[in-house]
Amino acid sequence: MGIQRFEDIQAWQEARALAGMVHELLLQQKFEREFILKDQLQRAAISIMANIAEGFGSQSNKEFAKFLYIAFRSGSEVQSHMHLALDRGLTSKEQFERIYQQCDLARHLTLALIRSLKRSSDSHLAPRTSHPARVTGHPAPRTPHRRREAGFTLIELLVVIIIIGLLAALVGPKLFGRVGKGKQAAAQAQIELFGAALDNFRLDVGRYPTSDEGLKALLVNPGAIENWDGSYLKKEEIPLDPWGHPYLYKSPGEHGDYDIISHGGDGVAGGEGENQDIVSWKGIKRAGERIDR
Repeated sequence: MGIQRFEDIQAWQEARALAGMVHELLLQQKFEREFILKDQLQRAAISIMANIAEGFGSQSNKEFAKFLYIAFRSGSEVQSHMHLALDRGLTSKEQFERIYQQCDLARHLTLALIRSLKRSSDSHLAPRTSHPARVTGHPAPRTPHRRREAGFTLIELLVVIIIIGLLAALVGPKLFGRVGKGKQAAAQAQIELFGAALDNFRLDVGRYPTSDEGLKALLVNPGAIENWDGSYLKKEEIPLDPWGHPYLYKSPGEHGDYDIISHGGDGVAGGEGENQDIVSWKGIKRAGERIDR
């Protein structure tokens, strides 16, 4: 009997065990102030099992393989972060070896699954849907509800407006003070999504888009590129950063295969606080934190 659920995939099972081992490591007091390294190590470990599971829900072997490649690279990221943890004295040599070897196992099984997918056709894969309405053919029952027949009166609306005004006066200053940090986190998340899309572009084309092609190459084939299989984003246009400025893209970059930059709130290079640059090669700088990436 073939694989029916992502939980049946051995690579996912070993990735789950790896995530548990990493979680156990990060509970140690030594990681208490290693905010960025701790976060990235945990994200990378979770990414392996998450991408295997998400890829299993794909509609084709080719799409499934893209998620598996991301999981495979996340395994390499875990191993790299573990070297840094060892160098900083955050883990013992024995614990390092145990997690490193478990990561190797998950990566090798993931790579074996990729090779298996390339050899097989889509028809060999088991259906990847378990929605009750689709399986049984019967629509899900609707819960009866009563429709409100009358709208709000003018008095009710005035009362609601007054209440909203009072709440805004009480909690508004605290909430608005966090808007800048929220925008920075949103920019960092968008840059990471660009990175995943760029990795998929590279898997198909064999390279990253050039600086001239830019991020738009993720949406439109910039010049009849062979093996281009986009769009690689779920949007019709390249999104602006949370402050309404375009992201800057350069490849090859000065800090890696590519650089992606948002110049923050003021739209100018450099700056501190809400105006600091959000970039693809390091995390957001917070007070009292070091940047590790």
